Amino acid sequence: SFALLIVRNGKIEGEWYVDGADASTLMQSQSMHKSIQALLVGTAIDNGLIDSADEPVGEFIEAWAGDPRGDITLYELMTMSSGLQVYGFTLNPFGDAFKRLFSGYSLAPTLRTPRANWAPGDKWEYNDINSELLGNVIAASSGLRYAAYLEKYLWEPMGGGEARVYLDREDGDAFTACCLMATARDWARVGLVLLNRGELNGRRVVSAEWVDRMVEQSPTSKWYGLQTWLAYEDEMSPWGKSRRGNGSYWRAERFAADDAIFFSGYGGQKVYVVPSQELVIVRLGPALGPNPLKDGWDNAFLVNTVIRGLRE
Repeated sequence: SFALLIVRNGKIEGEWYVDGADASTLMQSQSMHKSIQALLVGTAIDNGLIDSADEPVGEFIEAWAGDPRGDITLYELMTMSSGLQVYGFTLNPFGDAFKRLFSGYSLAPTLRTPRANWAPGDKWEYNDINSELLGNVIAASSGLRYAAYLEKYLWEPMGGGEARVYLDREDGDAFTACCLMATARDWARVGLVLLNRGELNGRRVVSAEWVDRMVEQSPTSKWYGLQTWLAYEDEMSPWGKSRRGNGSYWRAERFAADDAIFFSGYGGQKVYVVPSQELVIVRLGPALGPNPLKDGWDNAFLVNTVIRGLRE
């Protein structure tokens, strides 16, 4: 691990960093950036830039106006039920899966993503494309570059410090399914926004009703809300069937709190939020290579260890 931060009742109760890092070190978040998309959509609705989560994506992405894919709703994108094809890993430099990440022009291959063989809303399927499209919706609805919107409507209101968004090229488009560089303390601030139902330090960041909706079970997965993982099911998520560390969803026992939720990124990047315990836990670590986590990572261990300590 690189960082561990425990916040209870709004105060830091434990803070640890690997040698060479400290509270000012920007660290990789991987797919935790996806959960930021849901918060930003909520702020856009609050500010009248988006009417509702039921708006079709074609209202914001001109290239899909009149295209059947344009009928996919923002809600279907946020609940990972868009019905868009999932690109697998490939080193083929001529395919769109590769071009989206490495060509320097990510938007064109993203917009070429075809429909899968099932209809939007029919089932849950984790897909980076959904979160990339949400980032484009944020920029299009506001007329701002993505990073500028993120700073104005989330980062600055919550009191965040320096952070960085990955771009596909200099002055290009932001990657919004992954790769937000931020400090552990700022990820704790994001967690506190959820914990406090959209408010932090007396300032309203996003509506309480929207945060409540973010953590409702979606129609297609009881382990997922709006770009946010839900930990309160007794049954283990299908993503937790393997003990290998890559996915970091396996657990030996159920979560000790029925209301635990979390953001999650490759390599075990985590923000856990437990409202009943006034608790936020941030864990950040290596995010590169095929096995950034040791096998046997337990997704409930940090949460359950802290809760047991509190009870004792």
